[in-house]
Amino acid sequence: MMGEILEQVSTFAPLVVCISALPPGSTLHARVLAKRLRARFPTLPIVVGIWDGATDAQNMRLTFIAGITDHVVTTVAQAAAKIQSLTAAPMAAVAIPTMSIRATVPETG
Repeated sequence: MMGEILEQVSTFAPLVVCISALPPGSTLHARVLAKRLRARFPTLPIVVGIWDGATDAQNMRLTFIAGITDHVVTTVAQAAAKIQSLTAAPMAAVAIPTMSIRATVPETG
């Protein structure tokens, strides 16, 4: 699955990648994906959205940003604003292919 994501990013050459994570189970998966994207595409901006109001945003930022991602956001509004600022164009004017990738991460006890 990771290989497919990396190939799609290579094929579509997006201006920015946004990784979406729903804690608690998907944050580790998102971190691994971000690390692999960063290794293969060192200049590609990476935004991680962690969609959990109860999550301590500062701790999540520290967990992800340590040389891996460019930005961590916790609301859709923050994600849209950050992506818009990174692409330097209004969101409606940017034609970016959409890909939907669903990954199942087994829960560990």
